[in-house]
Amino acid sequence: MSRALTAALVTSARQENQATARRLTAAGELFELRRAERVEAAVWAVDTWAAVGAEIAAAPRISLGKAGSYISAGSYISYGLAMLRLPAVAAVFVAGDIDMQVFQAAAYRNRICAVMIEEPPD
Repeated sequence: MSRALTAALVTSARQENQATARRLTAAGELFELRRAERVEAAVWAVDTWAAVGAEIAAAPRISLGKAGSYISAGSYISYGLAMLRLPAVAAVFVAGDIDMQVFQAAAYRNRICAVMIEEPPD
């Protein structure tokens, strides 16, 4: 009985991770699609960001703030876009083998490394 309950917990956690990964992937892809449609530069996509946030919020009827969390977390990272730009990490996330917090840490650290390469510290 306890093995079955433990297995149910593991299965549920894996399914939650997979659902979160699918949501973030869709958010990132939607953002890139809308940005391409609007012909905006990657560094200046504020209008698209707001429009996609509203579009994401409307679909599952969630708040704009919650929708924004799918495509943004702080000024440096977009986890939805990280799903597209970190395919190896995204694959593990999509499989359900890691959770959102582990994915966020990988995306954050990847961004820090990219910034340090572009702008080495003094």
